[in-house]
Amino acid sequence: MFICSDTGPLHLADAAGANCIGLFTETDPTVYGCIGANTVNVTDIENIDVNVIFSQLGLK
Repeated sequence: MFICSDTGPLHLADAAGANCIGLFTETDPTVYGCIGANTVNVTDIENIDVNVIFSQLGLK
C-alpha cells in the first residue's frame, strides 16, 4: 500500500502496479490522478473512510 500526495513517487508506484491511495487537494485527479486498476484517488482528505477505500481496492 502506497499512500502519497500528488507527486512523482505516487505516479511511479502506480506505474509499478502497487496499491496506491493518491491524495489530491490542489490538483485535479481527473487530469493528474492515478490510473491503475488498484488505485484510489482521494479528494476529500478531511473525511477519509478507510473501509470504503479498502473496499474499492478489493481488500478486507
